Amino acid sequence: AMHRAIASCVVTAPASKASSVAVIVPTSGAAEALHRTFESLSVPGGRFELVSREDFYARLHERLPLAPPMLSPFEREVLLTRAASATIAGGTPAPFKLRPGLIVEILAFYDELRRRDKEVADFDRLMTDSLQASVEIDRGAERLFRQTQFLAQAFSRFESLVEASGRLDEHALRRMLLAHAGPPAYARVVVSVADQAADPRGLWTADFDCLARLPGLESLDVIATENVLAAGFHQ
Repeated sequence: AMHRAIASCVVTAPASKASSVAVIVPTSGAAEALHRTFESLSVPGGRFELVSREDFYARLHERLPLAPPMLSPFEREVLLTRAASATIAGGTPAPFKLRPGLIVEILAFYDELRRRDKEVADFDRLMTDSLQASVEIDRGAERLFRQTQFLAQAFSRFESLVEASGRLDEHALRRMLLAHAGPPAYARVVVSVADQAADPRGLWTADFDCLARLPGLESLDVIATENVLAAGFHQ
């Protein structure tokens, strides 16, 4: 039933823009299964693209005129390592030993923060306000406070390094997409995945915000099962 609902969204797209329909799916396996359903329903192949979240951003980047290249995961780790080292050299020590594996986890934390539509300044303000009163009497709070100071400064330096590189990461790409006034990559987007709260392969708050404000996007359809909606996704 869900596959048929997705197919209905695809076939009802305006004929002149039928090739610019993106269907966001959780995995390549889900894309294959959905493609078989479309074939059985005789949905014309030129009407759609089945893409994962990562593929969707890659397509948007490819079709964005004069967009700088994307930073690779390794390049982002190098920039974050430089930002962390500069933060320590600047007088804000890390309350833990910086190991390569930990850099990966810190970068994942930064990405989650930004994907939840929070700025580094928001993180710094909220954590500092909640911890500052307990710093003098609670060793745990004092350590978290120092950790927050280190991470906030390292993240700010990291963002400056990304900007100075002339390249893009996912978060800079979203800003560029929202500022672009030219023809959109897609006229219609069909979302067949839930959010991160319901599915680790789902979309984040920043993804939904980007889709809701993407210039030129004429239609956004979100399709979900009753069980997913009952889990709170409709909110």
